Amino acid sequence: MLYLSVIDTDERKIGIAKYLLVNPPVDLSDALKKLDEWDALQEKFGTDKSKDIVAKAVAIVESFSEDRRDNPAVFDRLAKKFASFTTEELQFLIAENLQSLLPSSFMSRK
Repeated sequence: MLYLSVIDTDERKIGIAKYLLVNPPVDLSDALKKLDEWDALQEKFGTDKSKDIVAKAVAIVESFSEDRRDNPAVFDRLAKKFASFTTEELQFLIAENLQSLLPSSFMSRK
């Protein structure tokens, strides 16, 4: 794929402006199992704490919604705000976010 992007830059036959390279290739089955594990953290946290985690994350994102996305300082401040979450809380948030974006047929739960 990387070589293809070099050729396309020279020949302009494909017309893709940006490529995303994933190394190693994503194992969809493994990724879905991991998302299920992360989603199961909701049971560990309980309903109230899970809602609080999501609400806190949404509040952080909304507080940056008016900021320019081309300003590196914005991303530094955003990262510092999210640093207050534990690893498990971040994993839970990732699973929750992906569930809201993916069709339910991709997720084994809910």
